[in-house]
Amino acid sequence: MSLATIIELVQDKVRADALGSLVTDQLIQRTLAQALIVYSADKPREASAEELASGDTIMVPTDWVEGLSSLVAVEYPVGQAPMATVAASAVRPYGGAVRIQLQDRVLATDTPVRVHYLAPHAADGSTVPAEHHNAIACWVAAELCRQAATRAAHDRDATISAAATQQGSQSGDLARRARDWLTQYRTQLGLPDPEQSTPVKAAGVVVTPEGDGHRRGRIRSSGL
Repeated sequence: MSLATIIELVQDKVRADALGSLVTDQLIQRTLAQALIVYSADKPREASAEELASGDTIMVPTDWVEGLSSLVAVEYPVGQAPMATVAASAVRPYGGAVRIQLQDRVLATDTPVRVHYLAPHAADGSTVPAEHHNAIACWVAAELCRQAATRAAHDRDATISAAATQQGSQSGDLARRARDWLTQYRTQLGLPDPEQSTPVKAAGVVVTPEGDGHRRGRIRSSGL
């Protein structure tokens, strides 16, 4: 099972950083749950689902997560090679649920289409590819080292003794290890270094008028 494998990798890294006495199984599991959320944002799961269109509207797949899922394409007719698509976007009418809106196309009721979209990974880790297990373990190790460094720094500030110098050194070492593990996470997933990346304009929801006087939000990149 994916989570068990990742936990074993985390435990190996924790021992390597001499954090064994500071880290419990419960803490590893909580941190791993957070790691899966971060990983889902960095490397979302590619999914597809068979749906039925009615007119210019398609319901989103059942495992669509508002705020985390995003539309890639609507395939129609289904099964052609190369894949045929129709223009569409995920929209949320004011006061309504997210739906998929076809652009400049109206289909007969219950026309089969295939929705391609990005979604978060399963909480049990079953959708995480094996080649990414170690990367996620690196993120967990980074967070555990960061937390341990914070605790060591706090203990140092509360202590006025020769031991405070040693705690300060330990805090710095742990902070460096946290940065190293995080760098490994990004490298293994092929993610850019945020300190070297060129800032880009954040994409959001563009609100456009509908013909009936209502308004809708069109998703440009990050999903609703």
